[in-house]
Amino acid sequence: MLHRVVREGWPGVLAASEAHGGFPKRVHEEVRRFLGCGDIRRGFTMAKCEACKESTLIAFSCKSRGWCPSCGARRAHETEAHLMDVLPKIAYRQWTLWLFCKCW
Repeated sequence: MLHRVVREGWPGVLAASEAHGGFPKRVHEEVRRFLGCGDIRRGFTMAKCEACKESTLIAFSCKSRGWCPSCGARRAHETEAHLMDVLPKIAYRQWTLWLFCKCW
């Protein structure tokens, strides 16, 4: 649903923003990457089960740090797995993780 809303609404948002100076280049790149995320036409790999010989195509992801929900969830799971390895094995009430990016 989010993908469809962005795909259909982005041209109007872009046109309206031009009257106020437009968006920075990084915003255009983020939207372009998000719209291509999971699109089999933009690249894929094939996975094949050795047991049953069935294969499937897996589309490449955008690997974005922005607002792509699937890539954001994947990155959060990778971070959680890493933290489980590096943090001491004690009880934690909550984890708060601050990430700073020089590009912002």
